[in-house]
Amino acid sequence: MEPGGHKYKITSEDGYRLAGMLLFYLGWVLYHWEKPFFWDTILHAKAASWYVETHFESLVLPQGLDAGHTPGFNLYLAAIWSLLGRNLLVSHLAMLPFVLGAAASYFLLVNRVLPEKARPFALILFLLEPAWLTQTTLISADLGLVCFFLLCLHLQVSGQRKWLALALIGLAFVTFRGIFAVGALVLLDIFENGAKIQVKEILKKAPSYLPVAVLISLWLIWHHQKAGWWLAPPAETYGEHRQLLGLGGMLKNVAVIGWRFLDTGRAWLWLFLLTMLTLGIWRKWNPDPEFKRLVRLFILPSLLLGLIFVPFSNPIGTRYFMGSFLLFGLLVAWIFTRIQSSKIRLVLMIGLGLGLLSGHFWIYPDSISKNWDSTLAHTPYFNQRQNMADFLAENKVDPSQICTDFPNINGFQYTDLQGPDAPFGSKYETGWTNCQFVWYSNIFNGFSDQELEDLKNPNQWKLIRKMGSWPVRTELYQKK
Repeated sequence: MEPGGHKYKITSEDGYRLAGMLLFYLGWVLYHWEKPFFWDTILHAKAASWYVETHFESLVLPQGLDAGHTPGFNLYLAAIWSLLGRNLLVSHLAMLPFVLGAAASYFLLVNRVLPEKARPFALILFLLEPAWLTQTTLISADLGLVCFFLLCLHLQVSGQRKWLALALIGLAFVTFRGIFAVGALVLLDIFENGAKIQVKEILKKAPSYLPVAVLISLWLIWHHQKAGWWLAPPAETYGEHRQLLGLGGMLKNVAVIGWRFLDTGRAWLWLFLLTMLTLGIWRKWNPDPEFKRLVRLFILPSLLLGLIFVPFSNPIGTRYFMGSFLLFGLLVAWIFTRIQSSKIRLVLMIGLGLGLLSGHFWIYPDSISKNWDSTLAHTPYFNQRQNMADFLAENKVDPSQICTDFPNINGFQYTDLQGPDAPFGSKYETGWTNCQFVWYSNIFNGFSDQELEDLKNPNQWKLIRKMGSWPVRTELYQKK
């Protein structure tokens, strides 16, 4: 098999598909231009703001903002703000190169590794992947991560090693998890031919990784000299997320990762894949080298990321595995071509597409944490938040008197790039027993079961304002 797998030839029909994808994402990103920073992206808003405010005085962020990430994304966003202005429109426009780049890279990769009949379905799965579709509406470093990962993967399978060496630097420096993604690409190079490892071929490919290895080493040394730590921040900032777990905690993380791969509609793809594989085994189907290669493309990055996350206390987000989800789509699309009947393929294509879209409506009880930044179900929250803030202002309630939770504790200065304003009070700093007002929304994952039970007790708390019901609701309580 040649490095690219399939003969690389883009037809006029392929050109229309690519143009359609790019136009869709252009309109999709611009449609969401007013959407504030949300969830973990707020940290990037704070970091980029610090770079701008200090005129880029240091690459290493101060304690409290430094979570150990490589600085690429924050510097990029800060540079764009310095040139065009610090606002939401400019921020979303800054995401367009990543979103369009990811779409183009995935399109090129599909043409390299999939037979022609499987390509349209693979592109549909890409467009509908819930976590990816949601992240494209946000100002997120994970857009850059996915873009560079897919670009590097395309360059790797097409044998463009010089360009790969350059793209790997972008991948490693966009965010800390990009370093792990580089490791995944190393594994794919090592096991390109399955279990048969060819040392000579590996040595030929090794120089592609030398520049990024040197630069990352220099960055880690520089960061250690300035911050005083390597990978785990101090406990008072983000250190609690880098603690080693016991066996019970690691087993729980394994279960969480499994849940992430099934959540928000992906369970339907797994059901389809496992059904087709079961039928194939029953019919004594022998997987060909093309299928095995797609399995490696999916398994190796997923396994490496999983092994890295399992031992640590850091909450495992759905978006961490977006690259794996998109590669899983290649595997599903290839299996899809085993169905001979065009009518059955059409029915399944529609059914699986609707199954993925249904994932945006998978809402769990309040006591179960949900990754709201990986589903469009969170969208009503922003209007509810603004209306609640207006209600508090009209009633002259001091924001610092409000006990609330992440991500609401940041106020509007770093979410909507307005202000400076007075941030809302944190229930952690105030202390639950001292809270007089509580602002709650079911997108807050930090309320304990006992706190939720307390809020339902009419003898303890009075509900004085409620907005929305499903999938998102926002409530204001006053202590009796």
